Amino acid sequence: MFQLVRSTAIAFLLVFYSSFAGAGELININKADASVIAENLTGIGQAKAMAIVEYRKANGDFTSVDDLIKVKGIGLKLLDRNRALISLTKGAPGVAPKTSTSASKPQQPAATGS
Repeated sequence: MFQLVRSTAIAFLLVFYSSFAGAGELININKADASVIAENLTGIGQAKAMAIVEYRKANGDFTSVDDLIKVKGIGLKLLDRNRALISLTKGAPGVAPKTSTSASKPQQPAATGS
């Protein structure tokens, strides 16, 4: 009986862990380039990633994750497989980090007169 409970618990933990394993950060499909999309979304190679970027350029930002099915080659199954990895919001990967143009230089201590 103990072995059955232990085996069931281990199986549960493996399934639970595998659902998070490999889950990276969200990909902002409104900002990411084709290579980022292709590298991070399942079943989307360079050609489909380029189609996503081209659609975005021609039609503007996606307003819903479901809008991806409007892209040639992206169907409901493929969308559902990647839904948890996709973001439309700022700050998600695919956005180049902002560099501050007004970065302050370190202040040197004032010279003391002797």
